[in-house]
Amino acid sequence: DLSGVDCGCSASLYLTTMRRNTIMSACSDFYCDARSSCGVECSELDIQRSDMHLWQSVAHVLGDPAGAGIWTTEGYGPKASCVDTSKPFNVSAAFPVDAEGLLTGVAVSLSQEGGACSLSASINRYTKGGDDALP
Repeated sequence: DLSGVDCGCSASLYLTTMRRNTIMSACSDFYCDARSSCGVECSELDIQRSDMHLWQSVAHVLGDPAGAGIWTTEGYGPKASCVDTSKPFNVSAAFPVDAEGLLTGVAVSLSQEGGACSLSASINRYTKGGDDALP
């Protein structure tokens, strides 16, 4: 329910590679993220960076704080046709893998009971330095 999350605020859900980080951060723990908020940078997957007007899902590899992202504004927002953010809605995230178990993409879908449609987007290719950064 993002009905109270207006411009200037953000509701976020993201995954980082903290378990791989062995450097004590400025936050007195082993926290790390793509923007090195506590002084330590690591890969990050933002499943949700949103407010009631904008939804973003972004993948970041180490050294790329901008990352590769997908975002939704059409059909999403207060009184929007697909996802009316003045009411609760559902989010699903999928992480497809290849035969070797390596990540091949990220897919996010937003839906709402009684909504006229659902919104889906995916990141299937993300290159950094000429290499595919997803696997």
